[in-house]
Amino acid sequence: MGSNQLPLHVEIRNDYAPRLSQAAAWLRRLRLRCAAPDCAHRGRLWPPILLQIRGVILNGRWFCTTDCLQSHLMAHVRGLLAGSVRDRPRRHRLPLGLLLVNQGAISQQQLRDALHSQSLSSGEKLGRVLCQMGAVAPGDVTTALAHQWGCPVYPLDPQSPALGCQDLLPLTLLESARAVPVYVSVDGRTLHLAFGEHLDHTTLYAVEQMLGCRTFACIADEAAVAKVLEELRRSAPVSETSFDTMRDPREIARTISNYAGEYRASRITVARASAYLWVRFAASGQFSRDLLFRIRPGPDSPRSPSPSTPKVFPEAADSRGDSVPDAAESP
Repeated sequence: MGSNQLPLHVEIRNDYAPRLSQAAAWLRRLRLRCAAPDCAHRGRLWPPILLQIRGVILNGRWFCTTDCLQSHLMAHVRGLLAGSVRDRPRRHRLPLGLLLVNQGAISQQQLRDALHSQSLSSGEKLGRVLCQMGAVAPGDVTTALAHQWGCPVYPLDPQSPALGCQDLLPLTLLESARAVPVYVSVDGRTLHLAFGEHLDHTTLYAVEQMLGCRTFACIADEAAVAKVLEELRRSAPVSETSFDTMRDPREIARTISNYAGEYRASRITVARASAYLWVRFAASGQFSRDLLFRIRPGPDSPRSPSPSTPKVFPEAADSRGDSVPDAAESP
């Protein structure tokens, strides 16, 4: 036996290893039982075995057909929609105006003038008003926002070439959250998402669910984020499908089930991100398609004030915190 030739028992073991792995995977599939309590195939042998080849997993639970998936999916969608209605704005620990005053970037008189101008401009962001007044530079506002949200500042350069990770997320969702992915690790386990206007925890949580990676937030210059999003919209084709008028959970669940059957999806993940329900289908281990359903308030849901209605702010501080209020984490 040559020096480079493996012993016979090692060769046989390596030859049988893939077969044993396939057999173990097949046995695991045989032990699967449909999670739907009213599944018509429960207690039968051959139909479930045939259906397991094309079953679908939702939230870690396996369903043998899209019909069995329907009721569980509708309950899940209803819960996500109800969670968006329950969300309430949360105040920051320190408003942006007071933060800039404490840092010596602006004076109290400049803050009062900016708040007065803000009340006359239909709720313009305080940081933008201060920049227009010439009281601060955009970089000062970005640094203050990062301090306010407890995130690092990312030096986003809109002139730099594409970072190669924008296609991981739907462009419509990025535009809604005013965010862009700026870094993804080689192993795909870590993603950094740069926000330009506000920190949206629902988007961070949804990305972790969809991509199975740790997601970290950072703050970048608002104008740079807007320019990158504009360039992406102009150069990258929109691959996701978005529904803007669908509100009924039953109709949404039926639409998701129909797309799952069309794509022969083996896994479905549904999460709430920014102003959307985000649905991602996986087939044969590869992400195939994204669906987005815009969350719109129902007739009994609380509505935000009209953009044309001027808001009056106290002179002591910026009560809006220079950003859209932080959404609560998805339940």
